[in-house]
Amino acid sequence: MTPATLLLLALAQPAPKTVSEVWQAAYLQGPKPIKIGHTHTLTVEVEKGGAKILRTTRRIELTVKRYGAIMPVVISQTCDETPKGDVLAMSLRQALGSDKEMTVSLRVEGKTMFVKNGDAEDKKPWDASCKGLYFQEQSFARLDAKPDDRFSVGSYELAALLPLRLRVNVLAVEATDRLVARKTAGGETRAEREPAKLLKAVSSTDKVKVGGTDVQLPPKAVWLDDKLQAAREQFEFPGLGLVTQYTCAKELALLEKVNPALLPDLGLSVMIPLKTTIVRPHDTKAITYKVTLKDDIAPPFLEDERQEIRAKSGKTFELHVKAIREPGKKDDAPSPGKEYTDASTFIDSGDAAIRAIAAKAGGAEKDVYKKALLLESWVHDNMRFSASTGFPPASRIARDLQGDCRQHSMLLAALLRASDVPSRTALGLVYFREEGRSPQLAFHMWVEAYIGGKWLSLDAVSGKGGVAAGHLKMAQASWAGTETLAPLLPIAQALGKLEVEIVEVK
Repeated sequence: MTPATLLLLALAQPAPKTVSEVWQAAYLQGPKPIKIGHTHTLTVEVEKGGAKILRTTRRIELTVKRYGAIMPVVISQTCDETPKGDVLAMSLRQALGSDKEMTVSLRVEGKTMFVKNGDAEDKKPWDASCKGLYFQEQSFARLDAKPDDRFSVGSYELAALLPLRLRVNVLAVEATDRLVARKTAGGETRAEREPAKLLKAVSSTDKVKVGGTDVQLPPKAVWLDDKLQAAREQFEFPGLGLVTQYTCAKELALLEKVNPALLPDLGLSVMIPLKTTIVRPHDTKAITYKVTLKDDIAPPFLEDERQEIRAKSGKTFELHVKAIREPGKKDDAPSPGKEYTDASTFIDSGDAAIRAIAAKAGGAEKDVYKKALLLESWVHDNMRFSASTGFPPASRIARDLQGDCRQHSMLLAALLRASDVPSRTALGLVYFREEGRSPQLAFHMWVEAYIGGKWLSLDAVSGKGGVAAGHLKMAQASWAGTETLAPLLPIAQALGKLEVEIVEVK
């Protein structure tokens, strides 16, 4: 078939019929709203297998700042559904900076869904109560929603590979604002907010379990126009605050550019200030922390051999953390599981570059503990710190040798597995103090290696041969079977919601 024939066949196909197209401008709320990006949602009618289906594509483009580095975040969702809202297929693509796109997709056949996560495809039961994106968006209009109405709709969250139940509470008409275009005296167009009375509704979900941790996803508020379409939406961006998305014309959504100088720094804003300075934090044997929750969330810390929750009273409790620097002594201990030994999308320990570095860094050392320390030291000595890196797999990190605690940890975890040492990442807080500044707890990632029947913490950023009592663990992850950032969700729910005091240091 010639190129000319292909062109004629393509031109002969009818253009998809546009069902709905929505542009939204996204602003971070504050004394003066700050533009952080936009969203475009397009629903078209297409034919598939002789049947008409609705295909919705939603593309979210945001810009955030983290430790001074500017990070573009691009998320693209697609959903094929029947006119009745039954899901046929979904996909999610996410890119952070210039790094590899993360992709996960599924197709539904009867009561079964086939989930493709990277190169692997899993077969799982499908929850038929989960409806498509367009069905969800049109729920208010379809139900002719009125103040005090309540309803729920099923949804499938590809980022976490979980079915959700969206519980919607329609409130009342309230005075708010909407985004409109205004002409200046010089004839230029600018975005302005004008008063508006809109019907408000709030949707929330039940808690979901991610990596053994209960996670409460943030609620979303929506304000509806007289056609019961979203004129305004608002949700919490963990660590930064409320983001408002205004429905508007394409030209208005793209009119105001993101000014990086105005963006708050996500990395700095989520740090937790402390009043007590620890002189030698890496030498501490035990620390008692008093933690107060500023929101209605469960204590976000795990309990294990290193740390324990005590004296819980309301939203306040004590977290006792002790340093464990010695590995277990059970040389015949069984493996903790294939998810901690096998290669995965992010911890791709089978990569040739990873295996070469592991062989070089570990050398001829036979003692597993000593080899783990050699690998920790190699990553510490050879990585260049950079906050502008996204979330690539370990093999990419091995080539670039740059990144922050996330990249240090993913590379060390991969090197351990390549050396036949089970590993996982730990996420939480770490004591941090710059010269001349007050101490803080910073959100952090490190590694745990399974040696002699015991999980032992290692931190390639500090490179101290293990960790002391200044590391507070909130979550752990093997990163098996995922190509999304779902393992980070337990951390996201705690951003900006903790107050911590140091009670005692030993």
